[in-house]
Amino acid sequence: MKMMQNILIFSLILIFFSCSDTNANSPQAEFKEDSDYFYALRACDENRESDAIRLFTSARKRGTDLVARRSAEALTQLGNITQRHDAALYLVERWKDDNALLVACRELFKNHEYTEIIRLTRFIDFGTAPNELVELRLNSLIEKNNAAFEKEYFVWMVSRPLSVHHMQFYQLYLSNQLKKLHIQQESDENSEIEVSREQMVIDFRVAVYRQKYQAAFSVYEQILGYYDDEQIPVDDQLLSDIGKAALYGTEDYSATAKAFDELSQRLPEQKKFYALFYAARLYDKDGRFQAQTESRFKSALEVSPNDMQFDNCLWYLLNFLLRTSTDKIIETLKTYGSQITNPEYFDDFFDSLSVLLLSHHQWQDFFRVWKESNVNFSASTAGKYAYIAGRLIEDGLAKGGDEEQTHQSIDAFTSVLSGGGDLYYKILAMERLGITEKELVETKLLSGGNVGARAESEAMTQAGRLLSGYVAFGFPQQIYSEWLLNRSRLKIEDSVRAATFLRNCEKYDTEAKFSYGIQSLRIASRAKNDSRGTFPKELLELCHPRFYESDVSEVCAKNELPEYLLYALVRTESFFDRNISSRAGAMGLTQLMESTAAEEARKLKLGDDYDIFDARTNLSLGAHYLKSLIGRTDNNSVLLALFAYNGGLTNVRKWIRASRNDWSRLKKTFHEPAGMSMDLFLETLPFAETRDYGRKLVEASALYAWLYYDKMPSEVVREIMGK
Repeated sequence: MKMMQNILIFSLILIFFSCSDTNANSPQAEFKEDSDYFYALRACDENRESDAIRLFTSARKRGTDLVARRSAEALTQLGNITQRHDAALYLVERWKDDNALLVACRELFKNHEYTEIIRLTRFIDFGTAPNELVELRLNSLIEKNNAAFEKEYFVWMVSRPLSVHHMQFYQLYLSNQLKKLHIQQESDENSEIEVSREQMVIDFRVAVYRQKYQAAFSVYEQILGYYDDEQIPVDDQLLSDIGKAALYGTEDYSATAKAFDELSQRLPEQKKFYALFYAARLYDKDGRFQAQTESRFKSALEVSPNDMQFDNCLWYLLNFLLRTSTDKIIETLKTYGSQITNPEYFDDFFDSLSVLLLSHHQWQDFFRVWKESNVNFSASTAGKYAYIAGRLIEDGLAKGGDEEQTHQSIDAFTSVLSGGGDLYYKILAMERLGITEKELVETKLLSGGNVGARAESEAMTQAGRLLSGYVAFGFPQQIYSEWLLNRSRLKIEDSVRAATFLRNCEKYDTEAKFSYGIQSLRIASRAKNDSRGTFPKELLELCHPRFYESDVSEVCAKNELPEYLLYALVRTESFFDRNISSRAGAMGLTQLMESTAAEEARKLKLGDDYDIFDARTNLSLGAHYLKSLIGRTDNNSVLLALFAYNGGLTNVRKWIRASRNDWSRLKKTFHEPAGMSMDLFLETLPFAETRDYGRKLVEASALYAWLYYDKMPSEVVREIMGK
């Protein structure tokens, strides 16, 4: 079976290269000195270890740097103990970084070469090195009974956020301590192991990690006492944990907040941040001290130790202000918004702010946030706010500057198309601007999310060359993991080539945990999201494949649904993974709950023994359910049916009823079925998941229709939204 699969993939490679633009007569001619690496992989697949060692050794010596490195890594796992030992040392000596150390130490640890690991890792930074590498060092120190263990163990446990690696090691350490206690008690019944200050600090951090906040809070003053006595160095990680213990462990928020105010006075300037930050959150949780909450957050912003903590503190301040005053939000954005360093971190806040302002008819404030706040928006939020602001101006709900109303809205929609935001808002903006000229539509749809091209580097070239080698020599099983490792160093064409090859390998995939088709879709989608400037149409096609084409065509014909709508639904629901199950219990390509599937199966007379994970069956059930939802909504609205598919028909009817009643009181132009127009109605839905779901479905439907069914995106928008 394995040999047959390899033959089929090799045939696929020949087909692939017969259609490729290459001057090379063979993969070996194209990849020259790197070819031995790929032949070595083939030797490994065929269990020819001695040939693999010879070929990897040749590639390690003659290959380009990345291929040489992969060869060196492979050699640490081949041959006898001496060969693996020498290969590990060669890897570390040549590349001299933590990742090389990690690969080498894994193999050395398997061979019980603890002294060598201790020597090689003696200069690693416990705050930044891979946790697994630190763990290997600490385990080696234990094995050699090295006196440096206790100090290094403490440094690792307090210098960074705790992880699964920390917790596993902590359990091992406690187990060893209990064994020591048992041995001592056998010789001396009165003996005890004294718990050191360091161990108490570690136990405290572990309690916070496990969310045992009351237990942690009961000793937090003792931990702070170590600070005051200067017995334990002041560390940001520990200060953060002290704050969490207080926030979630105290029963008296105001008293604890005041204690943190006092703590901020005792700490040096560069360490005040967490005391002020958690004082603010404690005052906020008490609910009676709005002025103190706002003041402490702003004081924390002034002493934030780094950009990440600044963004985090500002995010909490802005979300607190959501419950107070729009004017204060705008004032705060004007003061601090331009200093945001990670704009995407604030997307959820601006989404919540958008719902709040639109739901409360604060349309002019919405315009002010977009136009006057000087915020460093993410590309996604900038496009969203520009589109909605344009629609508010267009409908006469908000006023811009002195220009004519039509010009103001056109300028807003044009800014959506010139930015790097979501395709959803670009598609809607094209509909409002009436753009149907094919070349212009294509130009706008193929613009990337980030502005500016990356400078090509040698590392980028080598990463792409290695990925192309896996394609040329027929190793689809290597592509996805290698792509993840080098994602930031790959050009668009590298990702397109890899994704195309994996998609073509889909039919031969019988053993992969994730099918090659899904891997292709993941690569293409992430590459598009990471793209800068423009990207090729082929990438957009790879992002929107038509898997299960014959099944989709059949069930859509039976249910009188456009194929592009069902493709969009399946892509959004399951990413074409027919075996997926959600935590809520939704199953298969169309992610149906068991009860819904059973009801639809009864209507379709499938009996009780249907397989919900069978592609055709699941598509039939999902399409029939979607069709029935369309028929049960006002005006047979496709968009409302999609909302119901995600959020439930009862909720949708409640939202529509509330919106109609609300809009009627405003005496504005009334749009069926929600009062306001459907694009703005989507932005007011109380479920963030359903809002995002609606955007994804409209975007994907428009793109599928444009790519494969010769329909303009604006036409699909009008079909789905009823414009």
